[in-house]
Amino acid sequence: MIRVDGTGKSNSLIQVRGLDKTYRRGGEEIQVLQRLNLDVDKGDFVGFMGPSGSGKTTLLNLLGGLDVPTHGSITVAGDEITHMSGNKLTQWRARHVGSCLCCSRNSPSPSAASTLRPHSASSALPSA
Repeated sequence: MIRVDGTGKSNSLIQVRGLDKTYRRGGEEIQVLQRLNLDVDKGDFVGFMGPSGSGKTTLLNLLGGLDVPTHGSITVAGDEITHMSGNKLTQWRARHVGSCLCCSRNSPSPSAASTLRPHSASSALPSA
């Protein structure tokens, strides 16, 4: 079950608490995510929908450990990734995160097989 009120079980596969993400452009602060709570249980499939600029990609980058939040915490499969060192986070991503990039309007679409190719060759990283 997916919950956004922060009342999820402590054993949710993904647990996000009080997540904020703010970007700075010159002297301007742009708040993309504000006080987000999210729980996703194992086996759930989730789709994020919204207009351009609503924070979908930012949230996915945060959940995948590609970016760090301004405030809040992210726990995935029991690993609290928010404050991991760069090296530890890199190793965590190599073991647990995969991505499938959507095609751009400016480039031809790759085949499904090439897009979903396993990343096992890139997962041979040294220990932390």
